[in-house]
Amino acid sequence: MESFPADPGSLTPLPKFGHPIQRGVMPLFTKANEQEEPIGTGFMISADGLMMTAAHVVQAAAATAQRRLSPEGKFYDHYEFYALYVTDEEHGTEGHRVGGFLPIQKAWLDPKLDIALCWLERPILSDGPLRFSLSRLSPGLPKAGEHVVAFGYYQMAAKREEKEVNGKIVVNYEHKTAITPGEILKVYPMQRDCALLKFPCFETNARFDPGMSGGPIWNEHGSVCGVVSVSSSTLNSYGSLLWLALGIYVEVTLTTGGPVEKITLYDLVQRGFVAVDETIEKIRVAWRDNGDRTISVRR
Repeated sequence: MESFPADPGSLTPLPKFGHPIQRGVMPLFTKANEQEEPIGTGFMISADGLMMTAAHVVQAAAATAQRRLSPEGKFYDHYEFYALYVTDEEHGTEGHRVGGFLPIQKAWLDPKLDIALCWLERPILSDGPLRFSLSRLSPGLPKAGEHVVAFGYYQMAAKREEKEVNGKIVVNYEHKTAITPGEILKVYPMQRDCALLKFPCFETNARFDPGMSGGPIWNEHGSVCGVVSVSSSTLNSYGSLLWLALGIYVEVTLTTGGPVEKITLYDLVQRGFVAVDETIEKIRVAWRDNGDRTISVRR
């Protein structure tokens, strides 16, 4: 991680448009009344297209598209949910810009958590599919007193133009970026309460504004230890802990031309598709005879 100002409660913008962070952390949109509507932030956890965000962001996309999530938390909607790849990089000799809206093909979540996984449609470049910058996960339990820094987009706005340019839809878009540092004040390994925060989370004095939901919270070693969940500009904020999210099932093709496999995020970690730090050793996953999984975490 780069060195950024460490004043808790502050919102520091990125130093430039197309900063490398933006190649792996993206604003998320849905479509309402033929207009793109920004709803949150997501970040890549695999170079192949797997993104993590907040479950309530995916639920907002489903509600706006008037589609119901399945009981398992699956959401399929090819062109009503997007990530915006923000970059100033060019590709090829003609100076073709790489960035733009990327359709989210599938999303999965555990209804008991505020974490979701999404699969992005990758743009094809001359040398193959785009590979995303990714964040390493820290699924173990952080401790009170540890310093963290989160990133996300806020005060986002988008408006589609009535005309197309070179056969492409033009969307006028603006946002503010926020690097927001803070300290973990208290950790709730299971849940804080039975109403608003009924999932593993931690409290922090970092400032999370609306729109940042789903963004990564990095620890001092540059690994993601939480996901922006409850944002507040006046009170303390909350981030979702990751350990139970390792049990979320996804349906992906792991090899070119191979079959679709239904596996957990933990399986993807074990197979090397998702990077984690040494705290993965604190996680235990056991499988019952009926196929259910039991996940536990040690302090």
